[in-house]
Formats: sequence, C-alpha cells, structure tokens
Amino acid sequence: MVTMLALVAAGLGAALVPRSMRHLGMEGVAFRPLLDDTPLVELYATWPRERRSSLIDELLLVIEDNRLAAQIGLRSAEAGPPA
Repeated sequence: MVTMLALVAAGLGAALVPRSMRHLGMEGVAFRPLLDDTPLVELYATWPRERRSSLIDELLLVIEDNRLAAQIGLRSAEAGPPA
C-alpha cells in the first residue's frame, strides 16, 4: 500500500486505501473518507494534492453514487418487511 501512495504522490494515479494509511503523512497526497458510517473496512480515495483532474472528479462522483445507493439499500433492509 505504501507503493500505491508513493505512486499517487508522484502524480501517477489515484488509489483506494484503508484509513490507517492516512497516518503515514505522505506529502502531496489528499485523503477523503468514502463513507460517513463506520464500515467494516474504511477506505479513502487518494490523489496527488496538486493534480486533481476531471478523472478524479468522475471517480469521486461514482463513489458517491455508490455510497448513496448502499445507504438506501441498508435503510430499506433495516426497516424490515412491509407490515
């Protein structure tokens, strides 16, 4: 995982990483939580801080859409069967 972050810091991509990777303090890497609730494994999207691109923006939109869809699915499952 450190290699992935090094590649991100070098401007060579983006990565999904566990929250624990934030504490490495990689210079030039932005971390953003993907879920508000505590998931089984917390992941962060990362990208070179100074090189956010339209591709990164699109990736974040896809992630957000999936996060919202998952929340809706979880809520309906938690509500139980209709009365």
